Amino acid sequence: MRKKGREYAISIQHQEMGGTAEQKIANHLVCLGGTSGFKRKYLVLGGDGWSARANNRALNHHITNAATVRIIPLDRFVARARARLL
Repeated sequence: MRKKGREYAISIQHQEMGGTAEQKIANHLVCLGGTSGFKRKYLVLGGDGWSARANNRALNHHITNAATVRIIPLDRFVARARARLL
């Protein structure tokens, strides 16, 4: 996504049922964290299948560059986008 000359890396994941959600989070953090040249990086989580642990950064402290990725629920991401706060 490009906004006023700034580029954003965004990965949107949807999970209806529990299971391998935490594994998916770790995989996307590795992929997004390894990218460069983006002003901001977002991992957007939609659906009811994410546990509270999926959004816990402490789970992902061992992943290189995970701190550069903002994990955010879908409804909050949409609200921020509409308010032009990305």
